[in-house]
Amino acid sequence: MIIDNYYNYITLTAFEHLYKYESKKSISVETLKLFRSELLKEVLDIYKNGKGHNYLQERDQWQGEISFTEIDEDIALKNFLEEYEEYFYLDNDIVNVYEEVSFDDLSELVRQIRVKGQVSSRFDIIECTKKLRDILGISTIDKFINEYSKIEEKLQDLYYKLFTPDDSKELRKEIKALLFLRFNFFDQLSKMPLYRVDAIRMAASNYRSENDTATYDKYPIDLPLWKSQFEDSDDFLSDIDARVYDITQYAIFGKAKNVLYMSKLNEDIDQFYWTGGVESSQEIDPIKDYTDVIETDMLAKEQFADDFVEHPEHFATFHDPSDEFWVLYINYLNNLNRFMDIYGASDELLFAKKRLLYALDKPTVMLFDENNFKSAYEETKSIELDEEPFSFFIDEIYFMAQEAFMIPSNEYTIRKLLFVGTYYNLTKDQELKEIIEEFSNDSRFEFFYEIMINNCANKTPESSTEDIKKLILKPTDKNTPKE
Repeated sequence: MIIDNYYNYITLTAFEHLYKYESKKSISVETLKLFRSELLKEVLDIYKNGKGHNYLQERDQWQGEISFTEIDEDIALKNFLEEYEEYFYLDNDIVNVYEEVSFDDLSELVRQIRVKGQVSSRFDIIECTKKLRDILGISTIDKFINEYSKIEEKLQDLYYKLFTPDDSKELRKEIKALLFLRFNFFDQLSKMPLYRVDAIRMAASNYRSENDTATYDKYPIDLPLWKSQFEDSDDFLSDIDARVYDITQYAIFGKAKNVLYMSKLNEDIDQFYWTGGVESSQEIDPIKDYTDVIETDMLAKEQFADDFVEHPEHFATFHDPSDEFWVLYINYLNNLNRFMDIYGASDELLFAKKRLLYALDKPTVMLFDENNFKSAYEETKSIELDEEPFSFFIDEIYFMAQEAFMIPSNEYTIRKLLFVGTYYNLTKDQELKEIIEEFSNDSRFEFFYEIMINNCANKTPESSTEDIKKLILKPTDKNTPKE
């Protein structure tokens, strides 16, 4: 199978990303040749070895032996400069973009080729490939993210000291100060054009993937049980890793060495970008001819519709779950507090609370302050959710409810029971209740039912089994902030 080498597309994307990340408008001919060569090599390598990339659209489904059409780079560059003479010029073996050309102009040229030429997404790998970024000299934002991440790391460590002998008014003032620095960070982002914020978002994602070693010493759920009885191999959304490695569950089930700050930085920038933290920098020019833009947009929509009808399995739809996450996990924290007030605050549960507070907290909320947390919890009662909320969690919730009775209790049991109980308390899902009641003969049923269905409304059952007694650990000394 011979694939077009897409000389113009790759060249334009090089300039687009250099502008996006570095505000630069020139590339040497030598660098451009090296960049194109390495990009094509990387595309082939990914095709042959996978490397975790998933390509869903029909035009991405390559088969067999792949090669690219051969070209003369010098002639191709000459043709490129002639075709785009309004945008580029050559000077001393340096390809330059004219000063008046904007990022949106470059992005539009890329978009037109992508749509009209049906360019495979396999060529869009610059942002996730460090070697290609290095060739282009893209590093400024990476350094910016690396420096800011140190603030988040320190902030995370300060949250870990809450509710311990190290807790104090001074420590809480320091937390507030660093949250203010986080606020300033996002205030800076709000003043940037959309494309630069997107560059920062991608840099944060790369920083996380290249540096974070997120893993569990002991996986929080019984993975063989999930795979054998609950996993849907035909549904990629059934991958349980997507749930237990999400920052919120990773906060609940992780240990001290399972760092959160990289995920927190990435999650916050993602949310800022996708939920309207910035507006597009593109403005409508009343004298510009948008005919070609409209035509290519229509072509893209028609192609999308045709592809969706023919191959619906190549597409997935998503909705913004940010309100659902917030409501679920604020209520989880509230229920965790209730459980610890009744049964005692073990070190593990208290640490889960601190990690989750850090994962959820915002400069405008400051959840670590008890009064602020109570206000945030009360506000969740007035947040309107979808008709069937938490759909992303339902299969996991149902699994955890059954798993609790199907395996011996362990250090994760209480945290998972509270997760199930929080979901039930918010939804009153009768199917979940019926699933739990099927295990009424289990010796742990009364205690588990109390947490999952009654939301810890009652005290400890009168007669506790030895298994239950092991789960209800003696409370730690309740530490109060130093004066």
